[in-house]
Amino acid sequence: MEKSNQFAVKDILMLLLIVGVGLWVRLDNLITWYDFPDAAFIDGQPLLTNFDGYYYLRLARDLVEHSYTATDTLRAVPDYWPRPFPPPLLSYVIAKLAQVTLFSLDWIGVTLPAVFGALLALPLFGLGWIYGGRVCAYTAALSGVLSHYHVFRTQLGWLDTDCLNVFFPLAITLSFMGFALCRDWKRYFYFFLGGLGYCLFILWWDQATQVVTVLSVIPAVLALVFYYRPSLREGIVFVAILTAVIVLCFSFFGWGTLGQVLARIFSLYRYVSKGESGLFPNIGVTVAEQGPVGFMEAVDLTADSFVVFIFAVIGIFVLVWQQPRKALFLIPYILLALFSLFFARRFLLFLTPVFAIGFGVFVFRVWSISTMRTMVRGATLVLLLIITAGWVHREYSDGFLPQMRPELIAGMRELEISTPKDAVVWAWWSYGYALNYHARRPTINDGQVHSGERTVYNGLPLAVTNFRQAANFIQFYTVQGKRGLHKWYKAVGGEWAKGYALALTILGNGPEQCGAFLDSQDRALLTGDADKWCSFFFPVPEKPVYLFINDHLRSSTGWYWMGTWDIGRQQGILRNAIESEVPAMEEAREQRIPVLLQRRDLTRKESETLFKKSVFARLYIDRHRPDKYFFPIQVDTKPYQIWQVKGDMMGQ
Repeated sequence: MEKSNQFAVKDILMLLLIVGVGLWVRLDNLITWYDFPDAAFIDGQPLLTNFDGYYYLRLARDLVEHSYTATDTLRAVPDYWPRPFPPPLLSYVIAKLAQVTLFSLDWIGVTLPAVFGALLALPLFGLGWIYGGRVCAYTAALSGVLSHYHVFRTQLGWLDTDCLNVFFPLAITLSFMGFALCRDWKRYFYFFLGGLGYCLFILWWDQATQVVTVLSVIPAVLALVFYYRPSLREGIVFVAILTAVIVLCFSFFGWGTLGQVLARIFSLYRYVSKGESGLFPNIGVTVAEQGPVGFMEAVDLTADSFVVFIFAVIGIFVLVWQQPRKALFLIPYILLALFSLFFARRFLLFLTPVFAIGFGVFVFRVWSISTMRTMVRGATLVLLLIITAGWVHREYSDGFLPQMRPELIAGMRELEISTPKDAVVWAWWSYGYALNYHARRPTINDGQVHSGERTVYNGLPLAVTNFRQAANFIQFYTVQGKRGLHKWYKAVGGEWAKGYALALTILGNGPEQCGAFLDSQDRALLTGDADKWCSFFFPVPEKPVYLFINDHLRSSTGWYWMGTWDIGRQQGILRNAIESEVPAMEEAREQRIPVLLQRRDLTRKESETLFKKSVFARLYIDRHRPDKYFFPIQVDTKPYQIWQVKGDMMGQ
């Protein structure tokens, strides 16, 4: 390495400057928040800008309050969900910061993503140094930390693992590249750092351990296969130690761990690819971040300019041509970036390091041109300043506000005041985490347990046209849950479509007609006593149940499609929300549902007519007050409604 390319104090100062710029573009929305406090704060505390962040924030609060138990009693009623152990690293960090600082959980949750997101410059700087020295390192760190999509998903308030989901694998890759390129004993220190990074990454991205494993193992394998050439004795010792560590890990976690990882990889692929998922729809179909991103949109979100993107592509080709073995370490990121084009846009995050390093290599090669060196370097600096100014201006002008506004959060806090402590809240899954945090009440569905089946049951009571059927289903499900329905499906011969239709008929007719209806069925296909089944469908509620609905559901279409899902047809009804009424939040949360999964026997007018007769439309839009089943708690002039739900019981 040339003396001019030795790491120096000026490099530390430049790196700190780049991190500072990255931090600024992620925190500058705070100015907008203070300009519009009614849209960003409640009781002096800031709100998160995403939905899923409240999952991590509540677990952090439970750690602080010493109420982090093995079973989470606020989720997936009545099955309840086991808590992750150890706790997610993100929640643990938030909890510890709340205990050792004067900041509230909310302020820490809002600002931490921006701080962590700006740290992406560190591994990009290191990788850029390996690929092209000082100029490449500066350019890669700066372009990566200012890449729009990464800024968006690590900005003020976007509390999620995204803020370090690219940092960790890049740091791991950097460590294993250090192992590959080092020729003395220090290489084992780099290998140890890579392994430590893998352990931390597992704790960090706890919901995608399969992706973590792939991103961590591939650079280790590449380093061993293409670079590691020790003496025989040294190699035997290293392989023996590595084998012992692997065996120890499998002994501790179980020998089926590898199979579980492979199964989770397949499950993740099926989820994000919207593949078949049995009798119920794939929930990934309705979630926007699990939908593909167009090529030009990907270019805009990553580079903000087609020309700059082409520069980065040229840089990647130059890297592959001149340093093919080193270029192999970028393969996982390129594949995940391609994944975003075909399946899930969330993986577009992994295009950021590919773009940043490619652009860094391109600038380095231009900088290295010997002909007319002064003019070329001067023009390059001017161009970089213009591009950087454009990136910064884009982020500065993008005043992103919280998606769930204070008035909606106020409704959730009203639930804590207006309902008993043991009350269950029935709400659409998008609001599950926030309700757990702000209302401190259990819900039946959320962003982690939302399987296709559970989500169909979640939307059903809002989509049907019969108040009695809706209330009875809510009461039945909060007691019996999915396991109860599976028991019923088994009793009718395993015919799920038939069993589902029969269950809805029974719940719609009420307990007084239950026995006669069951007796009229083919008893050869129904096991068990009719009276017992009637008591099963109309149980005595264990806990009071409340329905929470809000204005966002008026423009959302996914819940109605899921709630009207026909198991036999394998289709649901897709209503057409008026485009002018669809806020940007809903466009960001949902994607277009494939035509093959839509009821094609209904015209748009017929679909809209059915929607207007739904329980949600009659309660929320028409402000109808039923005489039975749904009893108003808070239903006036607010952007939300709270109803107590009371279904029928046997012998009532």
